[in-house]
Amino acid sequence: MFAVRVNVECRSVVVQCASVMPLKPTDAPLVCIVDDDRSLLRALRTLLTASGFKVRVFASGEAFLQSAQAGRFHCAVIIVDVHLITMSGFDVHDRLKDSGLLVPTIFITGRDDRIIRAHAHRAGAVAYLTKPFEPHALIAAIQQAVAKGPKA
Repeated sequence: MFAVRVNVECRSVVVQCASVMPLKPTDAPLVCIVDDDRSLLRALRTLLTASGFKVRVFASGEAFLQSAQAGRFHCAVIIVDVHLITMSGFDVHDRLKDSGLLVPTIFITGRDDRIIRAHAHRAGAVAYLTKPFEPHALIAAIQQAVAKGPKA
């Protein structure tokens, strides 16, 4: 076990990690994060890299979709903000699904409500997390998504 502390404040989001068990590099799944909040992207990249995951970050849904559809990588899990600037996280998920790429998805949001939660559930979300969320909750959701595989 080792300890990593990430304490980054961004739009009332604080990510702190007390201790995590890193994965072996050969076992590390690729986690793709799509969020327009660059400070949150940095914090999550630090947290997940320290936890042993491979991480790619994207500041827009369009940038992620261009890379994913070009086959530049294969995400084991996508973490996507529901409220992106130019397209919603649900739009990103739907376009990916429509192109035949089924990737387990974790939706995150700073504005929770029952309608959004229901939409995430209907979309087949592995998890739905409201900012600020606990790092262990995110890591547990990623591990669940990896175990579930591309059927999500």
